[in-house]
Amino acid sequence: IDGLILHVNRLNDKLKENLLDRGYSLCIIDSSNDIKCILSKQEVSIVPGRISVLTSGTTGDPKLISHTWNTIFTQAKNRSCQNLNWLVPYTPGSYAWYQLITMWMFVPNQDITLPTNTDPEAMWDAAVLSGVNAISSTPTLWRYLLYKRSGDQLKKLSFKQITLGGEPVQQPLLNDLHSLYPETKITQIYASTEGGASIIVNDGKEGFPIEWLNSEDSKNRPSLKVKNRILLVKSPYQSTDFEGWYCTNDRVEVREDRVVIVGRAEDGFLNIGGNKANARNIEEQLLNHEDIYWCRVFAKKAPIVGELVAAEVVANGSTAGKSDSELEKVFTEYCIDIGMNDWMIPRLWRFVEDIPLNANLKSELKK
Repeated sequence: IDGLILHVNRLNDKLKENLLDRGYSLCIIDSSNDIKCILSKQEVSIVPGRISVLTSGTTGDPKLISHTWNTIFTQAKNRSCQNLNWLVPYTPGSYAWYQLITMWMFVPNQDITLPTNTDPEAMWDAAVLSGVNAISSTPTLWRYLLYKRSGDQLKKLSFKQITLGGEPVQQPLLNDLHSLYPETKITQIYASTEGGASIIVNDGKEGFPIEWLNSEDSKNRPSLKVKNRILLVKSPYQSTDFEGWYCTNDRVEVREDRVVIVGRAEDGFLNIGGNKANARNIEEQLLNHEDIYWCRVFAKKAPIVGELVAAEVVANGSTAGKSDSELEKVFTEYCIDIGMNDWMIPRLWRFVEDIPLNANLKSELKK
């Protein structure tokens, strides 16, 4: 095999030209599984066993990353799984999609449900119809479902397994899921297209144990270390494009006995009157408020200070009837009460009705 699976919705003109220039032939298949057209500039250079995977493009233009069956199939040793029917919400051809597809192909007793609609609520309805009992998704998708669906609706599915990945997972969300599904195994997975699957946590706490750092015990898990607050991994499942330690560009913080991933190295810093404010850190603190389902913090240009901290917020139902100005006062006072530095407190608040999701089921970064 030497190929690339790509959802047609991701094939914009820039990416199309990039793939053709690299020697890929594009076979476009319509919704009836008929070949619509074949585009080609030159014959592709075959690399036996290579599987190309396109990154999400969350932090820039998507990149082509090389894998093999050995690096992309992470469940090779898992031969005694319980019977699971997985919801597969991910974009076809993405790294997360491959994780579930290869499990279905090669691990006994694994079924999958592939929703035909990318709307989160339609995905949920498809899951209920199919009797799904396992789901792998992003934290943002769960925040969306917790906001849109009642507890009774969410309990229509009896999950044996919930897997979270693709974004940092905060403790309040883990607590909500454990409360809603007390008998369910809830797993956090840290993985990337380039670095492969690196961290698997099942203890219900955000982050991972600090003793996992600087350990070469590769029999049980990939090796991890931190340099300049950036996580580095060495995994047998990382892309064949990289050897040795791979720099993830994810920032981490050590909090007592845990290492917590707090965001990307290249995003999230705001310059407020000469003071540096970490947007992802502010988001994390806001999400600890019981009346905030989802938030996004970003900078707005302002005279004199250069930038002001702005926040978009989805508040829960208990705030119904309160005006925007009342909500702004409540959340501003909360920021003061928890000791947030003055320059980090949002000065511009926008209250929105829906949690925005991109095609990868993540929150879009606001530039």
